[in-house]
Amino acid sequence: MNVETFLANFDLLAEAPNGIPKLRELILQLAVRGKLVPQDPSDESASELLKKIQAEKQRLIDEGVLRKTKPLAPLGERAVLAEIPSNWAWTRIGHLGAVSPRNYASDDEVVGFVPMSLVSDTYGVYPSYEERAWGEIKKGYTHFADGDIVLAKITPCFENGKAGVIRCLPNGFGAGTTELHVLRPIPDLLVPEYLWIFFKSPAFTEEGRSYMTGTAGQKRVPKTYVETSPVPVPPLAEQKRIVAKVDELLALCDDLEAKQQAKRTKQIALNRASLHALTQPNGTDISASWHRVRDHFDDLYATTPETVAQLRQTILQLAVIGRLVSQEPNDEPASELLKRIQVEKQRLITEGKIRKRKPLPLIGREERSQELPVGWERARLGEVGIINPRNTAPDDTIAGFVPMSLVFDTFGRYPKYEGRLWGEIKKGYTHFADGDVVLAKITPCFENGKAGVMRDLPNGFGAGTTELHVVRPIQDCVMPEYIWIFFKSAGFRNSGAAQMTGTAGQKRVPKTYVESSVFPLAPLAEQKRIVAKVDQLMALCDDLEAKLQQTQTDADNLLAAIVHELVNGNAERQGT
Repeated sequence: MNVETFLANFDLLAEAPNGIPKLRELILQLAVRGKLVPQDPSDESASELLKKIQAEKQRLIDEGVLRKTKPLAPLGERAVLAEIPSNWAWTRIGHLGAVSPRNYASDDEVVGFVPMSLVSDTYGVYPSYEERAWGEIKKGYTHFADGDIVLAKITPCFENGKAGVIRCLPNGFGAGTTELHVLRPIPDLLVPEYLWIFFKSPAFTEEGRSYMTGTAGQKRVPKTYVETSPVPVPPLAEQKRIVAKVDELLALCDDLEAKQQAKRTKQIALNRASLHALTQPNGTDISASWHRVRDHFDDLYATTPETVAQLRQTILQLAVIGRLVSQEPNDEPASELLKRIQVEKQRLITEGKIRKRKPLPLIGREERSQELPVGWERARLGEVGIINPRNTAPDDTIAGFVPMSLVFDTFGRYPKYEGRLWGEIKKGYTHFADGDVVLAKITPCFENGKAGVMRDLPNGFGAGTTELHVVRPIQDCVMPEYIWIFFKSAGFRNSGAAQMTGTAGQKRVPKTYVESSVFPLAPLAEQKRIVAKVDQLMALCDDLEAKLQQTQTDADNLLAAIVHELVNGNAERQGT
């Protein structure tokens, strides 16, 4: 692909993941390789331009305007970084002007002061300034003047590309942060913005990282790297064309980025509104709401992965308010389940298998805001299961040990375990068994939705991290996966986050929140239909995300191939 084809497909390439940032880098890279604009045979060659620069620099030294510096080593063939057009020339940056120049003026003169915060990392955004008296800033700061190019030397500002051309300072000069290198180019023989482009180019930044010195967080690019770096110099007329083309293409990138952001914002808002309608109280036409999602599916989910996460959350929320599957009048109502649950819990208490608990408070009117389908019942979660149960077994029994790292934030991905002797883990850890539902209680694991159902543990039981709450549902009355869905729902997690206690980074959801949470108990047959439907829809979400990822990967690979071809293609073909 040549540059003309690249420019013709600019809009398409911008749609790749991180396409616009990569295009910005490519534009700068092509600019300093002589591949962005055509060469004009009538331009005066860069070799003649360099002779003029050296002559003018010597004149300024002779007149005392510039200081004489130690000669730089000749630029050998090994220092040449890449092939450039025949009318360009390589030289060292230090040959093009004065590095770290000084200013001289009266102390009361108003000048510009530039802290690092006013140096942008975006090409085309010129450094801003604060007005100061020269006497206040002439010592202990870096000097510069209009037309100088400044470059951040400290990490991470250097890697982030903080640089710029100084323009429009009061009285034409000033000073600023000591964390800048400054190049004062020979006037009228170089376009400062071209050197700004070079400082922003990926090759210069990548090479500079290897020269940084100092300790972590305080590493700096030395002055010697800047003044000795090889720089490709185009003819003066071509420098002007390059800067104009870079300005044009980066403005196009800005425009495309703004349009993409507006499109993404619209998609997310449309998705949120469509899904919100599905979870509104009964009386909303859920069928019509689903049809709107179906009719706009491509617009909602074709390009924006964030909307798939919203779809997942809506599926979980619909599941626990009785709007995901249809109700069947022949299902045994949840009120009968509650009776059986109470009988079974009393039996376990009588047999000494669980302890009798203090009755939980009745569910108040304010906790009944969400209308439930006919046949459902509200109950405290502690009423339909056993909270934080205990296991008993011989010490030499193999059991499953589950650290927090093996509890996942994805519904349908069951916790994993490590085999341990029960005697090693029975004390100081949280107990659980097959069929128990576990919930992370510490931040940020709780907010991220870490939860799961224990399955296939060695000998059917185990223990794990103390940062879990455990619910053991009454068998044949409440499906563990249905409780898992409830734990993953936005309503449960949002309310729980508001009730966390502790200090920042160590906040936890208390046990009282879990056991007193109002649980929407569906008929057992409907629980099974809900779990099956959630599994089905989550698999569709997985497939949708995989397709989105593959599409983005394909676009990213295409862009990478184009970048490689444009930057390296000619050189590789000539070398074969």
